[in-house]
Amino acid sequence: MAETAKQKWNGQSRGGTFGTWCFVMLVRHAGLGAAYALLALVVPYFVVFAPRATRATWRFCRRIRGLGVWRSVVEIFGTYYAFGQCIIDKIAIGQGLSAQYHYEIEGEEEIDGLFVDGDKGECVAAIFVGGHIGSWECGAPFFARFGKRMNVTIFNNEHEEIESVIERESQGRSFNLIPLKRDWLESIMEIKGALDRGEFVCFMGDRYMTGSPTRVLDFMGHKARFTNGPFDVCSALRVPMAFFFVMRESGRRYRIFFKVLKNESGRRADAKALQSAFVEQLERMVLRYPRQWFNFYDYFDIEN
Repeated sequence: MAETAKQKWNGQSRGGTFGTWCFVMLVRHAGLGAAYALLALVVPYFVVFAPRATRATWRFCRRIRGLGVWRSVVEIFGTYYAFGQCIIDKIAIGQGLSAQYHYEIEGEEEIDGLFVDGDKGECVAAIFVGGHIGSWECGAPFFARFGKRMNVTIFNNEHEEIESVIERESQGRSFNLIPLKRDWLESIMEIKGALDRGEFVCFMGDRYMTGSPTRVLDFMGHKARFTNGPFDVCSALRVPMAFFFVMRESGRRYRIFFKVLKNESGRRADAKALQSAFVEQLERMVLRYPRQWFNFYDYFDIEN
């Protein structure tokens, strides 16, 4: 299969520092209600002035989901609004307002049981894989219950000014960032070091940078390309893996989904099987929460 010349993700997440700062101040001084109200006014601006993201969302609604014209228009506005809600919630949680949110967890028993070392009575090192759907950052505080440091891998270009604004105006991150560099060996050594210390490492399994190892898999009835990275690392280092998704629901509620990949301790897992299982789980989440699919570029860029 050859890749088309359609737009691809360039390693940067869209956003502006001034707009983010405005929402930070609004949450702090006027409350969440005011921030959500302003968001409703801001959404039409981004629909018009973020044409590439809007075109990609339009194609997702029309080609992938098979929606009609007017339903697709509604879904575009709904997707932008959901994206803004997640950003506001991330800001609020960073400012210590997590008590204003309610969390429900699916698969908690699997997590509690799998990552506990029977000899030491504590959680073992593990890899978690999520995606750019929902808001994994809003669920990051959940991992503090295990008493383990969470390390989140990011592409260099993703750690941009917008994140620095949120970090500067918040009470600090509850996780450590590991940049994924062009020198893959340097990154893998940092990841291995975190796992050797018994920490958690989180990957986003639904994006890749040009030149990195990938596989083309069936996703939402079409072909799409996925990064091999987290699955190869899990197989090579022989550590447990779980998928997790943090999805926003009505009434400031978040539902955290965990799916544990059971594997005998010390055994080398099949990286391709892990990756296929992740894509299947990601598809379930996209079908259940289509407005929270936040990959604003032409994701399905492989000709069938």
